[in-house]
Amino acid sequence: MDFRRVATWIVFLMSSLFLVDAWQRYNGQVGFMSTSPAPVTTQPVNTFSDSVPAAPTSPAAAVTDKLITGSIISTLPSIKLSNEVLAIEVSRAGANIIRAELLKHKDGKDKTKHVVLLDSGQQTYLAQTGLAGSIAGKPFPNHTAATTFNIVNQTANSVALEAVVEGVKLTKTITLNPNNYAIDVKHVVNNGSTSEIVPSLYLQLTRHAIPSGTGNFITNPVHTFTGPAVYTELEKFQKIQFSDIDKGKVASKYNSVVKDNETAWIAMVQHYFVSAWVAKDRKARVLNIPLEEKRSPDGTRLYSVNSMQALGTLAVGASVQREAVLYVGPQDQAALEALAPGLRLVVDYGIFKIIAEPMFAVLQLLHDWVGNWGWAIILLTVIIKALLYLPMAMSYRSMAKMKNMAPKMKALKERFGDDKLKLQTATMELYRTEKINPLGGCLPILFTIPVFMSLYWVLLSSVEMRNAPWIGWIDNLAAPDSWYILPALLMVTMVVQFKMSPAPPDPTQAKVMMAMQGVFALMFAFFPSGLNIYYFVNNTLSIVQQWFITRQLEKEGLQTPRVKLPKPIKLKAANSKK
Repeated sequence: MDFRRVATWIVFLMSSLFLVDAWQRYNGQVGFMSTSPAPVTTQPVNTFSDSVPAAPTSPAAAVTDKLITGSIISTLPSIKLSNEVLAIEVSRAGANIIRAELLKHKDGKDKTKHVVLLDSGQQTYLAQTGLAGSIAGKPFPNHTAATTFNIVNQTANSVALEAVVEGVKLTKTITLNPNNYAIDVKHVVNNGSTSEIVPSLYLQLTRHAIPSGTGNFITNPVHTFTGPAVYTELEKFQKIQFSDIDKGKVASKYNSVVKDNETAWIAMVQHYFVSAWVAKDRKARVLNIPLEEKRSPDGTRLYSVNSMQALGTLAVGASVQREAVLYVGPQDQAALEALAPGLRLVVDYGIFKIIAEPMFAVLQLLHDWVGNWGWAIILLTVIIKALLYLPMAMSYRSMAKMKNMAPKMKALKERFGDDKLKLQTATMELYRTEKINPLGGCLPILFTIPVFMSLYWVLLSSVEMRNAPWIGWIDNLAAPDSWYILPALLMVTMVVQFKMSPAPPDPTQAKVMMAMQGVFALMFAFFPSGLNIYYFVNNTLSIVQQWFITRQLEKEGLQTPRVKLPKPIKLKAANSKK
């Protein structure tokens, strides 16, 4: 590895970071170099304000009418349900799921608490359902304070509630499945009025905004997507930025009609976790991102995504039933894909998705084999190094040939002097004659940088890495090493690699390059431990590879870069003469 290679590596790495930073900011997210903090909001418990669809004039017009605003300040006690992994609270007013606590996931800051995903406390995040439409000037039972639901039946993991408006009864049955984050929600509509009705059923997720990518690339390298997402068979997976909603840039494809038997779902995505509504019946519906501004009592902007289904005309005495699944939990890719096609796409791998997805699949297989994510990362590193061995060998061979060609290059410079065109032509002819690729030394970089960045996103975005232990002091592969042991070991390997590489011709440059090893090590001190493990093992294997390849090249008579090989030990026979 010569100085030009190192310089290329640095330029490529920095260019990649700035490119991704620009991409983040272009998509409305906070860039790597930004330091704007996430907004902190406070509001009373069980208090929120949002919008619900008004009565449709026809089944197809479910989301075309104006929205009405409803608010709730509930004094009725909430209903608590739980299973092995989830504890939820359901409000009596509106029968909304106003709190969801994930019992298998510890809070990132306070390990004595669990992750709370849905919440009506300090930060509004709710799952809502109800009927759109009205009768005799009164709204059908919906999720607002205007509708109080009475308990029909309740167990430890299920509750049935009903509300009646002018004879129109809506019964909601919310059931937690054993050891599962998927919640079954059944709606039964009975027309006990004296006239036909044309109701529509909506499923909605409403939350406050958290800017995507808040933080600084060094001290808080979290830049995963946060916001609404929709999926249809026509448009596939679509993420919607909060900033686009603010600016009215939500395209019509986000407010699209889904036909019968087509897959569609809505979700609210954040780092590691997701909530999603998936209808079981696969009937025609409309997915909608409301543009109307909705705010909580403290003034915080709220955002919603909903799925609206027209239930048709219900005659007097008729009833209709619809079932849906609300997933509230971690971004477990296997569980999400089993629930609905495309739902695993909520795992945000950024622009490196094309490499990160198969990389995670391999990592999952290795984990299933060894039972530990840390050892799986090490095995993945060994596999990657084995695959890149040939490009690495080609790189060192190219560098050795370049070094052996130095006298000929010097002769060409003396021959052609200042005639740069002839010198360039003669140099390229020499490259062809000697079968040398001058860019051969850069080949490993073209492979390693995308792999490095993809693994960074796998470790950053995969909830499986969150709080996953390795050995000893490493109890969270997605967090930095709190003892800084891995970064220190990584720095040692960096220095060894630097010593084994060709020395820059300028002593000042050599000192700068040496100092940069410490700079890189400092950066890695803030990177996930899993990434430190990968790069430490990668560097160690690179040192061994470089030593082995160099020995092979020297046996072929090629001069190699500045690699100090151990001297062979000469053993004397026991009976040898002195």
